[in-house]
Amino acid sequence: MNWHMLLSIVLLVSLVNGIRRIRKLHAMRDMLVFLTIWGLAVITMLGDALEMPGMRPLDWIKAVMQPISAWMP
Repeated sequence: MNWHMLLSIVLLVSLVNGIRRIRKLHAMRDMLVFLTIWGLAVITMLGDALEMPGMRPLDWIKAVMQPISAWMP
């Protein structure tokens, strides 16, 4: 089994567990943040699997945090 398949399984399990736990809390902001970061992890994994150039870690953290910090009061 290659690393991308193993990482895909881990991401799928984390999605199911994360949504189940956040749904119990009824916290839409937490769900938004979780799904955004999870989506970035999936996009990064797919980009690596397709051997595309990726963003540096601080770049994608900045890309996530700017809209969230502007949206939150």
